[in-house]
Amino acid sequence: SQTDVFYGYLLFFRARTDILVGDYISAYNNAKASLEVRYAGFLFPEAFGKAVMGLSLALQGDLDAGLKQVIAARESTAFFDSPLFDFSIYAYVAWIYLLKGDEQHANEYLTKSFSSAANVQIYSNPLWYGPLMQDLSLRALEKNVEPTFTRELIRRNQLVPPDSHPFVEDWPWPLKIYTLGRFSILLNEQSIDTESRPFDLLKILLAYGGRDVHEEKIMDALWPDAEGDQAQASFKTTLHRLRKVLGDLDVLALKNHQLSLNEDCVWVDTWAMSRLFEPAQQSINTKDTAKSAELADKLMQHYHGHFLASDPASWAIHQREGLRLRFIRHIIALAQSIEYEDSQTAIQCYQRLLETDSLIEEAYQGLIRCYQAQGRQAEALASYEKYVTILASTSGSSPSSATTDLIQS
Repeated sequence: SQTDVFYGYLLFFRARTDILVGDYISAYNNAKASLEVRYAGFLFPEAFGKAVMGLSLALQGDLDAGLKQVIAARESTAFFDSPLFDFSIYAYVAWIYLLKGDEQHANEYLTKSFSSAANVQIYSNPLWYGPLMQDLSLRALEKNVEPTFTRELIRRNQLVPPDSHPFVEDWPWPLKIYTLGRFSILLNEQSIDTESRPFDLLKILLAYGGRDVHEEKIMDALWPDAEGDQAQASFKTTLHRLRKVLGDLDVLALKNHQLSLNEDCVWVDTWAMSRLFEPAQQSINTKDTAKSAELADKLMQHYHGHFLASDPASWAIHQREGLRLRFIRHIIALAQSIEYEDSQTAIQCYQRLLETDSLIEEAYQGLIRCYQAQGRQAEALASYEKYVTILASTSGSSPSSATTDLIQS
């Protein structure tokens, strides 16, 4: 009867709500109960009920049983050609395979899911589960699966990246800010002009970390000679102008006199790079050569140059030197940790450091060791001689005995 159908839908939506609040046992029970209702030929509630049962099992840790149930949900309606079914149910299948570590099948079903939706431009579904769609959207971007559709899916649903990848650059962030080697901004992936006073405020905010920066710090940096009321008025006006330039985005939050960028809709290159320092140290401590090489590569990809390199202000110099030294220290440590197992990657690290600062003695020492390990004696000697020449022309000094001993040995 019609009443039965409505009751079945009620149970289904209860199960969906249970999923969202983390009550997976209740979700399973309500989804199972929804299947006991007579639907008189209605396909959606039966198929979706089975899918939610499978998802609830997977979220309880029973991935195999969950996968079997979700696949059965689509098989029960295999005779019915529905992009909505394919998008909804295959997304569940792909995610469970991803949790199982089966990347091949995860990619296969992700492609089926997103291609079905892209063909008819479906951007939501009755089985929507945020964490699942975050993971799959990131995966789709990484594997170039329907990239145009995926970006639009993210925008329309205001998805943020998974917690495991909070500052991934490829995500279609409403606002992207680049400060390393240049100052540029992408607003909805379109470059905008930054040559105006409001962006000086943004630069200062970034120089102090971009989060919870007291307005007095900004006023002191931007209007050092202005009196209190005048500086406060200038700050409010400039902040208003900056918000206006950035459109309707909820990018800047001023709370308790502290200004912050909204991490849910803003990507900053310094944030992304700084996020890598801790895992880099962990990979060094655990002697994970592959992970160290991967992290070194990511750090070098982010560090295109010095922070706001053309700005002479003291607030810019302080952040510039801090980031530069942290970058150098971590790349040296990562390169040293992989020298003996992956000398070629270590060479690339040392060469990249010398592009940043031609006087880093540890980088020359690393190059010499790596070239010697590869039997490339001429290149080891050339690296040493280059360092001798640079030292002589800049400070009139000579390499340390540690460097000289490497060549003499």
